[in-house]
Amino acid sequence: MRSHDYACSVYESAESALNDPALPSMQCLVIDIQLSGMSGFDLRDRLHKSGIRIPSLFISGHSRLGAPDWAQSIGDTPCVQKPFDEQQLLTVIDGLVQPHQPTSVS
Repeated sequence: MRSHDYACSVYESAESALNDPALPSMQCLVIDIQLSGMSGFDLRDRLHKSGIRIPSLFISGHSRLGAPDWAQSIGDTPCVQKPFDEQQLLTVIDGLVQPHQPTSVS
């Protein structure tokens, strides 16, 4: 991500992310679903219940966990299945962090 000019923070767990006072100012979260301790699903839910709405995407190597279905059911969190290529991930992140502005034609 850094090689594509994104500033990054990496956390050992969902709990360590929640303890970062800078978390609410993040532009995007890439959340692995299967974490030690609190799951990625639980992290996203806790943030939303706290009123913290950060554009997020889930990554998962376990399609049996139902990540794509769950992400689709809440309507605003894409899910990328591992293994993914760099461009696939960047495309999703770019769509989350860059505001969609109408194009004006003169």
